[in-house]
Amino acid sequence: MTKSGLQIREALINLSRAKLRTGLALLGILVGTASVVAMVSGGKLATNATLKQIQSLGTDLLGVSISYSPSRNKAQTADQPKELTLQAAMSISTTSSSISAVSPYTQSYANVSFEGNKLQAQVVGVTSNLADIVHAETHEGRFISFLDDISMQCVIGNKVSQDILPSLMGSALGQQIKLGNQYCTVVGVLQPWSESGFISVNLNKAIILPINVTLAMNQYTHINNVVVKLTKSHAAIDDITQSISHYLSKQLPGSHVYFRSPQQLLDSMKKQSNILTVFLGFIGGISLLVGGIGVMNIMLVSVIERRREIGLRLAVGARHVDIQLLFFIEALVITVLGGLLGVGLGVLISYGVAVVKGWTFSFFILPPVVGFLVSVCVGIFFGFYPAFKASRLSPIEALRSD
Repeated sequence: MTKSGLQIREALINLSRAKLRTGLALLGILVGTASVVAMVSGGKLATNATLKQIQSLGTDLLGVSISYSPSRNKAQTADQPKELTLQAAMSISTTSSSISAVSPYTQSYANVSFEGNKLQAQVVGVTSNLADIVHAETHEGRFISFLDDISMQCVIGNKVSQDILPSLMGSALGQQIKLGNQYCTVVGVLQPWSESGFISVNLNKAIILPINVTLAMNQYTHINNVVVKLTKSHAAIDDITQSISHYLSKQLPGSHVYFRSPQQLLDSMKKQSNILTVFLGFIGGISLLVGGIGVMNIMLVSVIERRREIGLRLAVGARHVDIQLLFFIEALVITVLGGLLGVGLGVLISYGVAVVKGWTFSFFILPPVVGFLVSVCVGIFFGFYPAFKASRLSPIEALRSD
């Protein structure tokens, strides 16, 4: 057996003589390493789940928002509309061959109630193709049709249907919901809908009406948003946004147009993921730091208890560097074993979180490698001082100690 092998074997024998103390030090490193691996891996799994949700909603979508500045009326000619008309909004599809469909929508607020009970819901005016574009499916009934036009027909979101459920004896279809001083008839109920970054309303909490109805109901309701469906996921976003901006600047001089593109959302999520990973790694690192302090404390106690052993070794010819190496290897063995066990535990915890949350589990190589390397560095850092202190003991004083 080589010299290094003998030293490791001797370190294991020495550590086994104080099983409880060694186990506690090992536990501190294990928990710290597991915290780093579990938190960083869990953060990456959460990010991947969110990115997949965005991709499932469609990376072939583009959100368009229009705002009007106070100086806009000065640039407006007499024959130009004050607001974006439905016809002009639908004509956005002609601005680029990469656009397959557009769906303008309105947002307005009204006192919404059902059988005298107030509902927390937003009134949304849509065109009939919105459901296909944003993947909104009906649980009961149907979605808004182009035949509805100005009929007081509405579709309610899943959350709204849950709110009125206690007051129902049967289906929500055919029920009357009061919007201000008017009533609309429920013709459809949506299934739970995953929120999309391309549309600025939550359809789960919405009363959905034909867009012409909402424009007629309230003079302050205007078309300020359009969701655009592209012909392919990797379309030239810059060219499309430039064409839409040019078109809207002619329709509404002085207005400002803002876009929410798939790449913007994905880049934003990745940036947030990096920040989250660093933050979670920092929190896990604190646990590992505490474990390292525990290792140092245990090794200092070990030095004190083994003063006579150290004195005998020095008296029979052991060098100071041999004593230092002996205690240093013992600290390193604790942190390496704790790091390996912690990596395994951290991966198991992240797997358990993925199963509970319903995420797709992916093994990331970086968190375990970083967690293990940090645990080794902790062993080197916190094991050096006790080993150095042991090597500085005087043989005579060590042998004379009780």
